[in-house]
Order: sequence, then C-alpha cells, then structure tokens
Amino acid sequence: MKAAIAAIPAHAWKAFRDGEIAETVHCMNKTKKAFRLIVMRQAQTPDLFAEHSPWRYHAIASNRADEDAQATLSWYNQRGEASENRIKALKSGFRASALGGGWERAQVETVRWRLFQTAGKIIRHGRQVFLKISGEALDIFVMIRERCARILAEGGAVPETS
Repeated sequence: MKAAIAAIPAHAWKAFRDGEIAETVHCMNKTKKAFRLIVMRQAQTPDLFAEHSPWRYHAIASNRADEDAQATLSWYNQRGEASENRIKALKSGFRASALGGGWERAQVETVRWRLFQTAGKIIRHGRQVFLKISGEALDIFVMIRERCARILAEGGAVPETS
C-alpha cells in the first residue's frame, strides 16, 4: 500500500479540508480484484531526531465507484455517527423511566453506579462460584433483566424520556 501511495503523482493531490486528497487503484497481494484506494494526507510537524515523511496518511478502500473521492471520504467519516450518537444518548442522557419502580428520574450512569456499587460476597463451594447479594439488590437485577427483555421483545423501542 505504501508503494501505491508513493506512486500517486504530485498533480493528483487536491486540497481537501486541512490536507490533501488523491485516489489510486490498489490490489492486495493474494487477490486479483482491485479496488479504489482513497488517500488523505496532512502535513505533520517534523521530528528532529527521526527521518520520516512530512506527511501523515489516512487511506480507505472503497467500492463506491459512483462518486468522487471527497464525497466517499465524507460519507466514510459520517458512517458511524448515527449509531455512536444513539449509544452516547443511552449511556449519558437516557433516563431509566422504562425501569419504573422509583428509577424514573435516574440516568443510566446512576443505575450503573447503584448496581456496580452493590455489596456482595463471593463464595466458592462445590467447584462453583456464587455471588451472594441482598434480596433487595437481587430484586432490582431481576426487574431490570425482565424489563429489558420485554423492551427487546417489543421491537427494541425505548419509551420516550421526560
């Protein structure tokens, strides 16, 4: 791949965001199928003690032939935003209203903290390991498990939060 990038002619590099972008065709060693290789390079600060390229490279392989390199790279950079934002919302902003039982105002961080801070004792008996916790904590674990299973069974829709 380094050789393919080095073979990109100087005139092929176009300004893009805070660097330059170009594309070439590349084929892996053990396959005959070629693909687009879109390369973005950005200037990096020279290091006095090491010999290296003045550029930092980022390359992606693509089979999206119907668009230019800038559009493909923009799409690639946005590909996980929807799922990452959904996970972020579930981790920090989602209120545990689906749990009921006094948890309506608790955020996921609070629920996690309460569950992980549950006092317990590890017991080894008969080649098995048990976690002994209070009955109240066990009831909470069971309630959360049952409600999560019900939410998943209903299609994974999380109730609106307030």
